[in-house]
Amino acid sequence: MVEKNLTEFLTKVKSATKQAANATVRQAKIARLRFDLMTLHSEKAKHLQNMGTHLYSLYKQKTDFDQTSLFSNLDIEIGNTESVDRRIEAIEAQLEAQHAETAENIEVKDVTPK
Repeated sequence: MVEKNLTEFLTKVKSATKQAANATVRQAKIARLRFDLMTLHSEKAKHLQNMGTHLYSLYKQKTDFDQTSLFSNLDIEIGNTESVDRRIEAIEAQLEAQHAETAENIEVKDVTPK
């Protein structure tokens, strides 16, 4: 009887430990995705700032420019910004998936012996 209770208790502890480890791994993934997202937002801000600097430079030169010449001057930064936007969207989708998975897998068990 004592041996059976001890085995059941150890099985419950093992299960709870595994569940805690899995939750920790998921939280680490979420933290990494959030860090990547923050980094990408900083990168996007840098590209937008560069576009503003180019535009202001053209304004200060008092050069007449049309949309085509403006686009040719900003083409690289626009492309980089759009690329960052796509990566941000992908990471946000991964974050949503991780949050949904975490919400599905939350299970609290009582491991105290009875």
